[in-house]
Amino acid sequence: MRERAEPAGTGEGPDEAEGTAGRSWDPLRERGAGPDRYIRPAITFVIFASGLKYIGVGTYALGFTMGAVLVAGLGYWLVRTRSWRAHPEAPEQAPSLEPVDDVPVT
Repeated sequence: MRERAEPAGTGEGPDEAEGTAGRSWDPLRERGAGPDRYIRPAITFVIFASGLKYIGVGTYALGFTMGAVLVAGLGYWLVRTRSWRAHPEAPEQAPSLEPVDDVPVT
């Protein structure tokens, strides 16, 4: 006799009958989205915009406000990283180790 397939979503499939559960998706364990240094500022920007919209800021004013925040953040980043310099100061290099001919090798 053939086994009857259970409808999807009933929770009574072969895995549950054996006492093992399938692996569920956990977004906190997935780290493929990008580094935190890019994700956190983006989330902060979106939450700030959402908060302004929640308190009743109009769409036009919200656009200008968020544009100003974006320009100010970009300006702060440029000053902090000094990205306009072509060649930042190079660190001092250690002296090179060259072979010495007058030292006897034992």
